[in-house]
Amino acid sequence: MSKVLLIILDGWGIGPMNEANVFSHVATPTFDHCVAHYPVAALAASGEAVGLAPDEVGNSESGHWNLGTGQRFRPEIWNTTMIQSTTSLGAVIARAGKKQLHISETEKYVHATYFFNGGHASPFQGEDDILVPSPKVSSYDEKPAMSARLITRRLVQALESGVYDFFVVNYPNLDIIAHTGNRAAVIKALAIIDRELALVTATALQHGVTILMTADHGNIEQITEADNNTAHRTHTFAPVPFIFARPDLERRRFVDAPVITRDLSPLPVVGALRDVPVTILELLGLEKPMGMEGASLTRLLPKGV
Repeated sequence: MSKVLLIILDGWGIGPMNEANVFSHVATPTFDHCVAHYPVAALAASGEAVGLAPDEVGNSESGHWNLGTGQRFRPEIWNTTMIQSTTSLGAVIARAGKKQLHISETEKYVHATYFFNGGHASPFQGEDDILVPSPKVSSYDEKPAMSARLITRRLVQALESGVYDFFVVNYPNLDIIAHTGNRAAVIKALAIIDRELALVTATALQHGVTILMTADHGNIEQITEADNNTAHRTHTFAPVPFIFARPDLERRRFVDAPVITRDLSPLPVVGALRDVPVTILELLGLEKPMGMEGASLTRLLPKGV
């Protein structure tokens, strides 16, 4: 049983390392270190795998719903009865008497709280929510950093406090700025987020907190159209990375996973976003409730860890 930090890198999908993929053009030493040193896999984040139509790209609502409830997204969530009856990760953690922290800035705050909690409008018992104000600018490509540094500062303080058993943080920069179509700003945002990850991951591991790193849907892996000149501003069908970081997993890989350096495109899709909350419950020593459809990704770890 361990404490768990879920890092949601909003809009970070897996795609070919080509001209359209921002990841191909930015040095990301922190992310690269995690990929090289810990188990990494790909998870489905669009279409039927997350409860959308087969031809529907992923989005933040469905992504966070899956990540928080262990269920595919359904239109009926807007029905009050459905909302009240949905079992979520946050609810299970609360019933167990554990403490949790949800943090993001204005642009994705509702996703890290309301959608993540399965449509539950108020924090659960033992849940603290931190809203960091997004900067007041006419367009976020004017400030690619957005409020990432403030998010990191508050998260690091929480990790060091020892108060919480579970943390979920959403960094919205990549998705929000990719929507502007400003390639240069997305490149800056990716470098900034990687720097923020350096402090967050180091602090978490230093304090014995297991890190799960993923995304809610793809975007930055395709920021231009096929002509490489026209901006592609929308979400994608791409799978997303899933990194499982804790000290005993250094230099280990998921079973049957290929050796990965930086290019994640060879990774097979081994699960879906709804598997993440089930994994978190197992790490916290809590039982998976009947309402969750996912399966723990610890099944992919090598035996003996």
